[in-house]
Amino acid sequence: MAKVDQITVRNSPKLREKMNQEGEILKSQEDEKSNSEKIDVSVVIPVHNANLWLDDCLASISRQQHTLNVEVSLFLDSCTDDSERIVQGWSTKLKEQGYAVITAVENNENPKGG
Repeated sequence: MAKVDQITVRNSPKLREKMNQEGEILKSQEDEKSNSEKIDVSVVIPVHNANLWLDDCLASISRQQHTLNVEVSLFLDSCTDDSERIVQGWSTKLKEQGYAVITAVENNENPKGG
């Protein structure tokens, strides 16, 4: 268990709730998650008509050698090119390699990022 100084606790109601009588922080169930469930790195990629560079970008992520738990989030904003198809293909490949992949697609006439 971690010990925390009084100044930190006084300024943090959430920490006060978790402390026992000896001033030690009690771990919650969330804290007890195994490392395989925690994300070490999040890669956030906004996408708007990115078919010219998207394959290279996702291939680069795929080639990385590491032991981290990585989440790749792709946010497609009103794409009118091949970006969505590219993301679908890479999403499957990245998941097979152990990456957590999140995709969100927004389709309207006015891209928010453009």
